[in-house]
Amino acid sequence: MDTTGLEIIIQLCRLQVQREREKLMTQNLRGTLESMKKLKSFVDDESKKLDAAIADAHAEVPVAFKAAHTAVSGIRGTVGEITEYLDELKKSNGGDPLDDSEQQSNVSKLPPRSSEVAGR
Repeated sequence: MDTTGLEIIIQLCRLQVQREREKLMTQNLRGTLESMKKLKSFVDDESKKLDAAIADAHAEVPVAFKAAHTAVSGIRGTVGEITEYLDELKKSNGGDPLDDSEQQSNVSKLPPRSSEVAGR
């Protein structure tokens, strides 16, 4: 079977379809198609820029968290110093009061306030 004639017929049909498409494509539709191609290209370019920015930010995250961990460690150290200070303060003022602590410290009782006297 000779397929050359069939191939020619197929090519002619394709040309006819292409001509019909061109008739349907008005100038505005052609312009719209070009605009859409430009838009797609612009979106692709911008997405590449965004990907690069995300990669840059990703690289900066460990540095930022390292600084945050350092700050928290500093605060922990300060809290430890405060705890030590409070422990020492408890030791210096700790213990039960002595029965005669008032006499040992030579603290005399203050006279009653006028409001206390009036209340009696």
